[in-house]
Amino acid sequence: VWVRRQRKEYKKFVEGQQSIMTQERFDTLNGIGFEWTSPPRYDWGVVFKELEEYKSKHGNCCVHERFEENPRLYHWVDVQQIEYKKFIEGQQSTMTQERVDALNGIGFE
Repeated sequence: VWVRRQRKEYKKFVEGQQSIMTQERFDTLNGIGFEWTSPPRYDWGVVFKELEEYKSKHGNCCVHERFEENPRLYHWVDVQQIEYKKFIEGQQSTMTQERVDALNGIGFE
């Protein structure tokens, strides 16, 4: 959470908006090698294939949060549901129509 906040404040700082980021803080964080951009969390296509495998094995796309074989899959599924809702409501989202079609194609709910 703290790292995300620094990145958000840095973006506001660079854009000239009110921010808690200062040049001194920026220099200090840069000095310790702070990563200003976040790495991609998941390759969507790779995790989608994992969900297809899950469905093939379990008969549905309802991944339990304690699924020990692949703990990230539950989180990914949860994020897809959130992003789908944003997409449908016209909000900014990482969901695309192609992703919706792919998820619908395997019976994702």
